[in-house]
Amino acid sequence: EGVPAEEAAARSVATAGSAVVFAGVTVMIALVGLAVARIPFLTVMGIGGALAVAVAVAVALTLLPALLGRAGDRLKAKEGERPPGGFSRRWVLLTTKFPAVAMVLVVGILAIATLPVKDLQLALPDNGTEPVGTPQRDSYDLVDEYFGPGYNGPLLVTLDVITSRDPLGVVADVEKDLRATPGVEQIGLATPNRTADTAVVQVIPSTGPADAATADLVDRIRAEAPGWEKEHGVGVAVTGLTAVGIDVSERLQGALLPFGVLVVGLSVLLLMVVFRSVLVPVKATLGFILSTGAAFGAVVAVFQWGWFADLVHLDQTGPLISFLPILLMAVLFGLSMDYEV
Repeated sequence: EGVPAEEAAARSVATAGSAVVFAGVTVMIALVGLAVARIPFLTVMGIGGALAVAVAVAVALTLLPALLGRAGDRLKAKEGERPPGGFSRRWVLLTTKFPAVAMVLVVGILAIATLPVKDLQLALPDNGTEPVGTPQRDSYDLVDEYFGPGYNGPLLVTLDVITSRDPLGVVADVEKDLRATPGVEQIGLATPNRTADTAVVQVIPSTGPADAATADLVDRIRAEAPGWEKEHGVGVAVTGLTAVGIDVSERLQGALLPFGVLVVGLSVLLLMVVFRSVLVPVKATLGFILSTGAAFGAVVAVFQWGWFADLVHLDQTGPLISFLPILLMAVLFGLSMDYEV
């Protein structure tokens, strides 16, 4: 309209500033929502990311318009500098000409790409995921070859035997039951400590630390623990690096649904306030669910199933790192809702 640059910058903030604020708030909701997992480093990461987004929003509403007003006409593109539309323009014209066909194709492709999610497995990385040729990987492979996969990730069953009159007998009974448990390869150690208040039973699984069967073994041992506690009057716990990794993975996997419900629910309410519409938030939510499912499916297909492994130079497939899904979910949600606004 030919108004001065300062006035134009002020009007842009007055009209589009609310969209910037709401877009930033949706991203912040997604990042702060990571606290649902109750994993300290994820909570800190989410809060730090949300603060960074808040700073970016503040800069977009204050510093950026000030710089635009100061720069004036110097930021205008010269006549003839904008290149004519190419493939992207033709693609947009095609999809808008046949919107129903485009929508069916996109939804169908995303739905098919989501199918591999049913095989999603999570685990924390161990030496078996290190690059081939590194000392850690060589050590892991040698132990696996000459002793067995379970020796790379033993479990520790601790018994609180301080109140027991026969700690050695308790340990012997528990050891006997553990040897008969499916999935146990060997009992490496079974003895009370010097003060006879705690006994440790080292359990060698028949499968590796990241194997789903090892997680099943941990569940079986914990299912038997109440019987030992009742019979012998001792407290029982299953621990060790492998068990801790399994617990973290299960907690993160269990947090995906509450995280999704909380974040999506709050954002739907926010979008309803912004657009004063029900259809727009529902469409945005469905698009987020489909795109997130497709992203998870693609990751499973490549890194678990080994599709296109040579293309990405992947030398080993296996479970995904435990905190990848919830981080990916937060980032994709923030981006999708940001662009929706």
